[in-house]
Amino acid sequence: VAQQPTGQTCTVSNGSGTLAGSNVGNVAVACAANSYRVGGHLSGLASGKSVVLVNNGGDDLTLSADGAFAFATPVASGSPYSVTIKTDPVGETCAVVNGSGTVQAADVNRISVTCTADTYRVTGNLTGLAPGESVELLLNGSLNSVLTGNGFFQFPAIADGSTYAVTIGAQPRGQTCSVANGSGTLSGAAVTNVAVNCVNNQYTIGGQISGLVPGDTVLLQNNGGDNLSLSANGSFVFATPVPFQGDYSVTVLTQPAAPSETCTVTNGSGIVADTNITDINLTCSVNTFSVGGAVSGLAAGHTVELQNNGVNTLTVVADGNFQFPALADGSAYAVSVSAQPAGQTCTVSRGTGPVSGANVTEVALICVNDEVPPPIFAEPIPVPADSRPALALLVLMFLIIGVTSLNRRL
Repeated sequence: VAQQPTGQTCTVSNGSGTLAGSNVGNVAVACAANSYRVGGHLSGLASGKSVVLVNNGGDDLTLSADGAFAFATPVASGSPYSVTIKTDPVGETCAVVNGSGTVQAADVNRISVTCTADTYRVTGNLTGLAPGESVELLLNGSLNSVLTGNGFFQFPAIADGSTYAVTIGAQPRGQTCSVANGSGTLSGAAVTNVAVNCVNNQYTIGGQISGLVPGDTVLLQNNGGDNLSLSANGSFVFATPVPFQGDYSVTVLTQPAAPSETCTVTNGSGIVADTNITDINLTCSVNTFSVGGAVSGLAAGHTVELQNNGVNTLTVVADGNFQFPALADGSAYAVSVSAQPAGQTCTVSRGTGPVSGANVTEVALICVNDEVPPPIFAEPIPVPADSRPALALLVLMFLIIGVTSLNRRL
C-alpha cells in the first residue's frame, strides 16, 4: 500500500512472488476502519463524589475527579459516538456538551462534562407579626429576607448538602420573634418546616403621684382591674404589664378618705408603644369644706361678730344661716363671738371640732337680751314745808333716775 485511505488501514495478502507463465490473480487488499478514543474533560465534581458516563449506551466510565477522561473502547472512524450521563453524583447534576458526533479519523477529546451542585430552597412560615411591623431573617448569617406580613417565606436556593441556619437579623418593634426547625443540612430536597413566631413584648404601666397626705391611701386601677394601693408620694408601677400595642387606662377606684382628698389622673390612657409607660401623673389635693350653722334670737337692727379659729371675722346682721370660708378636711375649727350685739349676749354651741369629710352645718348661735337691773330708789329726804328749793331738787333726782332706766331698756 503506497497511501492509506483516510480513517482506514489496508493490508495486502499474496502481494509478492515470481511470475511463472501466467497472470497473478490472487493478490488481496483488505481495508478496515481505524478505531479512535472518545473522551474529553470533566469539571465541577465535588470531592468524594463520582459520576458515571456511557458512550453509545454502554462502555460505562466512572469518574471520581475532575480532569481528562477517555472511554476504554475506541470507536471506528466514521462511526457515531454519543456520550451521556448514566448516574449523576449525589447532590449534583452533570451536563454534557459536544457529547455526540461521528469519529473522523482522530481521537475525540472535545467532550465537556460539567457538574454543578443541586440547589434547594429553605422555606417556612411566619406567624404573630404585628400589623405594620417587619422582621429581618438571616440564612447562614448573610442571606437576608425582610418580612412585613405573616405567612410563607423563602430564601434563595443553596447547594444540596450545605448546612443552613435561619436566625433573626432584626426584631420587629415591640415584639420578640423566635425560630423553630431553623437549622440542619440540605439532603436532596427543599426545607419547608422552618417556623418563625413573634410575640408581643410586655411593658409596665406607671408614673408619679404627688400631693398625697402622709398616711392617706388612694386605690388605682388599670383597664378596670389590677388594683394598686398607694400610700406615699413618688413613683408607682402596676403589677401586671401590658403587651405592645395594647390599651391602658388608669383611673381612681377609691379616693383618699383620711383626710378626704381628690386625686386626678393625667396622661392616664393610650396605646403601649415599644417602651414602658412612665409619664402618668396622679395629683392629689385635700378636699375643703365650709364651717357654718344658724343664728337665732338676734335683735332686729343689731349685729354680732364671729370668728373661726380666731380669724376669718364674719359679721352676722340677722337670724338665719351663716358660713365661714372652707377649711381643709381634717382641720380643726372653733367658732367664737368676737363682738356681742348691744343689749344682747350670744352663745355658741357645737362650735368646735374637726372637719370630717363634709360641710359643717350644725354650729348654733343663740342670742338673748341682757336683763335690765331694777331701779335704785334713794331714802326719803325730809323736805321742809316751806322749802321750795329742796322740793325742786327731789323732783330733779326722780327725773334723772327715770331717764337712766329708759335708756337701759332701749
